[in-house]
Amino acid sequence: MLELSRRSRSHRWRWIVGGVALFLVLLLIAARIALTPIVAAQMRKQLNAQPNMSGDFDDLSLSVLRLGCGIEGLELHAKPPGGTPLTAKIQSVEARLLWHDLLRSHLVAEAWVDHAKLTVVIENEAELKEMIRQIQHFASMPHLGGMLESQPAFRLARVDLDELEVLIADHTEAGVSRKSAEVWIHRIAGNLENFADRAELLNGRPTTLALKGEVQRSGAAKFFVTGDPLADRLDVAVELKLEHLDLRELYGFIAAKSKLQASGTVDADVKLKVHEAQLAGTIKPIIQNLHLSAAEESALPEIEAWLANAGGGVAADIVPGRNGVASVIPISGTVNDPKVDLWPAIFALLHNAYKLQGSNP
Repeated sequence: MLELSRRSRSHRWRWIVGGVALFLVLLLIAARIALTPIVAAQMRKQLNAQPNMSGDFDDLSLSVLRLGCGIEGLELHAKPPGGTPLTAKIQSVEARLLWHDLLRSHLVAEAWVDHAKLTVVIENEAELKEMIRQIQHFASMPHLGGMLESQPAFRLARVDLDELEVLIADHTEAGVSRKSAEVWIHRIAGNLENFADRAELLNGRPTTLALKGEVQRSGAAKFFVTGDPLADRLDVAVELKLEHLDLRELYGFIAAKSKLQASGTVDADVKLKVHEAQLAGTIKPIIQNLHLSAAEESALPEIEAWLANAGGGVAADIVPGRNGVASVIPISGTVNDPKVDLWPAIFALLHNAYKLQGSNP
């Protein structure tokens, strides 16, 4: 009898535990079903809360157990007054809070962004100038860190990025086909790590962004940024490495500025530091197997005369044994008054390339 009683109690407890577990599962399912339309409505409201922004998405899903949210088919539009319109389309974005940090009263999240495209179309000089002005305004804005610290304590531990692309279309030059004046950066992958709005949540480490991708059809690029999100002003160090970009894929930009068409490949190393609105850095381009010709036959004599005398007073070297030309372009000044002798250095490169082309017919 005693053995039967024990078995009966054990059987009862299993039923109770199973029933409680089933009840909790059903409660979580009910909570997710109830919360999903509420969260979706609030999300759409926030996406359209600003007068110069709008957005929508196809689907939103919640995971109560994983403390996660996923959005499919997200589309965002921004049109600053007088500025350049921006469009972002994101196939999938997911974020979740981390349980072990939440149990210590810390809001820490991870996120994933998959198959996203940002399109920037610059229709005229006024839009371009306004876009530059807005970037300069942000980069020189004081108390950036303080603005973050006024928000609830939060840390973004990691954001994984996969299959991103950026299309920049420059329509400011008349007479240049729109397709030839586009820069396409695609197959971008990488991650953002350690972004927080409190010093103690950064754990003494910088925020980092590391990306790699392809430029046009031929080039490869690597991009690395470190920064302090809590600095009073924008405080970042940027490194960009570009390899094997075919100059023929930049025809619209080159022809519009110089009436030239060029073939060959360009590599470049760019290093830039922004601290207290001050700029310091260099651009080091190397152009190999460069061949220049007039974009229009009627302009050939004028261009040849100009190339023979271009680039005076700016350092640019012929690279021995590589049929190439190189230069070092310093970056200095402030974010509101940058000093980059870009075009004189390019003219010097073109001048040396013209000389090299003449010596290697």
